[in-house]
Amino acid sequence: MSPAARQPSLFLEFLPDDVVLMRPGAGEGEELSVTAKRLEERAEQGRFFLIVDFSDMAGGIDSATRERGSDLIKVEWMRACIYINASMPIRAALKVINLAMFLSGRADFPTEYVKSMEEAHETVARLRAEGH
Repeated sequence: MSPAARQPSLFLEFLPDDVVLMRPGAGEGEELSVTAKRLEERAEQGRFFLIVDFSDMAGGIDSATRERGSDLIKVEWMRACIYINASMPIRAALKVINLAMFLSGRADFPTEYVKSMEEAHETVARLRAEGH
């Protein structure tokens, strides 16, 4: 694969309890298929809250990642998704993905947009208290 065609890097971190942090575009990361496998392995311990920090990502989500991501990453793994600093192009792409999952009966978790990591953790605490 040429450098120009390389997928965006993903930085994945397993936080305490049931929280996973993903930072698309943050430094040299792993291929999407490897990230998906790591998420699947984490899901074997139970559903988790996924915090996705878009602060380091310029531009939007490319079509290859949108197409492959929805095939590789399963919504049943997640209790909720919290997106940090998602730009308008990223929000639009995520809304299309979420609508497609909802219409296919696969979306069964809350989605929240926040501006900081602190706000993301507060959102996880609130959603956990609400029973998600």
